[in-house]
Amino acid sequence: MTELNDKYYEEEFDELVNYCKRLGWKVTQGHKLDDAAIFDTKEITINSQRKPEIKLYRLLHEIGHVLFSKTKDYEFRATSAYCETTDRRRNTDRVETLEEEFAAWARGFILAEKRGIFIDKEQFDRDKAACIMTYMRWAVKPKEWYDD
Repeated sequence: MTELNDKYYEEEFDELVNYCKRLGWKVTQGHKLDDAAIFDTKEITINSQRKPEIKLYRLLHEIGHVLFSKTKDYEFRATSAYCETTDRRRNTDRVETLEEEFAAWARGFILAEKRGIFIDKEQFDRDKAACIMTYMRWAVKPKEWYDD
């Protein structure tokens, strides 16, 4: 088995950057960037201040969004989140967003398995939980977040 150190995670990260290029996506790193998949420009941004292992996990997650976006109804769901003004619709959209976050993490994990990338499942799950919790806090935020 390959020794798991920063160099290993950096090499796997670089391989995934090349994978993204083949999908038609660009990966940009920067110390002030949020981890995100930006569909308008087909760019994935990754915060460069993270440990190499966490950067790899975050890139896998963002690629999970990209792969998930290939589903038939994705564009409709992604653009409808703030179109409806009823609280009931907003609750549905928040839950759909949470579902997509879980799905993107799962899709990223499956991609790692398919590509033979070692994942420290315990660390991966801790990072996933930290990220998902931010979305959970967003989902239950008071109404003033959504004032038009």
